[in-house]
Amino acid sequence: MNNKDLFVSCLPGLEEVLGKEVASLGYGSIKGRAGVFVPYQGMNQIYRLNLHLRTASRVLMPLAHFRCRDKADLYKGSLAVNWQPFFKGMPTFAIDSFVLHKSLTNSLYAAQLVKDGICDQLKDKMGSRPSVDTSNPDLGLHLYIVDDMATISFDTSNPPLHQRGYRVEGGVAPLRENLAASLLMLAGYTAEDTIVDPCCGSGTFLIEAAMIASKTAPGIHRRSFGFYRHPEYSEAEWQQVRQEAMQQTVRLEQGRFFGIEESVK
Repeated sequence: MNNKDLFVSCLPGLEEVLGKEVASLGYGSIKGRAGVFVPYQGMNQIYRLNLHLRTASRVLMPLAHFRCRDKADLYKGSLAVNWQPFFKGMPTFAIDSFVLHKSLTNSLYAAQLVKDGICDQLKDKMGSRPSVDTSNPDLGLHLYIVDDMATISFDTSNPPLHQRGYRVEGGVAPLRENLAASLLMLAGYTAEDTIVDPCCGSGTFLIEAAMIASKTAPGIHRRSFGFYRHPEYSEAEWQQVRQEAMQQTVRLEQGRFFGIEESVK
């Protein structure tokens, strides 16, 4: 792992499926825990990974990587990032965290320390502090600590990529879209196959299969991505990537997707 490598997360056990999908986009990867590391090549790569990956959960971009022996190190490490470019207009933010550490045993407390560092720096440089919004933040960050090493990353996806943007609401006990896509890939599904789902619920398997068959990028219907908040974001470059994806779609053959579900009275 290089300190500049992106980390593309997925559901545990699906790392190989994700790695093959990353390779299909022309990028190399190294298997990690619940995800893969991908050498960073630029913002165009960020756009393409977020738009095209069906099996991923998030694309995380490292901002700081440092030794973390205790809470003092963590707070100091949070100050190593220049946060001003990310907080123009004072967007709300949230910090997701994963911590396996001998003294920092509470992931919420660890995230709080990073939040304090960010807010203290911005208060000192900009005169105000941003607000935290854990339900629908404008800007997402991720804290990862294992043993004595910590990484603070920018969530270029935000919200998670299983939220495709085509669904208004899900059914009872909904199946995550990235899991459905992963299972279809593991089953060897292709555009030539007919898919029948006798208990289709809200149709997740059928929709994901149709998107695979039509070569529809899974993120094409989303209204926002976390990378919109990155200081290096280019609207023109993003629209070019999006337009290329739209031109790759193909017309579906009729009679290949069948679903049945008992109506709820």
